[in-house]
Amino acid sequence: MGEEKTALIPNPDFRPNPSRAIFIQGIIDQKLVDQVTSKIIELQNINRDPITVYIDSLGGNTTSADTIRRLLLASDQDNHPPCRIITVVTARAASAAADLLFFGDYAVAYPESFILYHGLRHLPPDPVTADDVSYIAQNLKSGNERFAMELANRSNERWIFRYLTLKPLFKKDKSDIDCFIDIISSKLSSKGKEILNKSLERHARYARLITIIDWERKFRNFADFEGHILKKLLIMN
Repeated sequence: MGEEKTALIPNPDFRPNPSRAIFIQGIIDQKLVDQVTSKIIELQNINRDPITVYIDSLGGNTTSADTIRRLLLASDQDNHPPCRIITVVTARAASAAADLLFFGDYAVAYPESFILYHGLRHLPPDPVTADDVSYIAQNLKSGNERFAMELANRSNERWIFRYLTLKPLFKKDKSDIDCFIDIISSKLSSKGKEILNKSLERHARYARLITIIDWERKFRNFADFEGHILKKLLIMN
């Protein structure tokens, strides 16, 4: 008799599960929060297995989206860790819905699905004063930078996982990083390739800047350090 093959059991941490799921559909608002709250609490009380969040939404109220995120991350009275969250975009995830998608511990996108991230928005008071404009501009700038860093940090493990998965396909006549970039680029749209190329150019500039900064120099204050950086940038250009 031939040897029986042992079937591989999928890892539930990386498998969407519609039987333990909530569905984010339509506009994200307080009405949607009311609809999913009881389901989230029910799933968390049954056990601490992963919860899948299926998304088909163009976004909505960021406060409502944040409420859903906080509910999903809730512990319990026994101080158990939060349930692992698997997010899945089935058709559309834009604006606040895209924020929910990236917040997942593991994210999945259906083929041909649409994902749109954009900068933070702020509804100004009416009427708007000069002080309001200055505050709003600073708040949007710092908020966008903070969100971009959070997005990058949460993407690290996903990029590492993808890199290790694709490494057996790398060619021997090119560096590993060049092979990885080629494979990723082949799966992007023309607009996506344009964004990737701009990112690579920026990375190259930063890498060069790091090599020409005088790290041994003692700076009097942060303004002195910024002045040194600006001089080096002028030299580079």
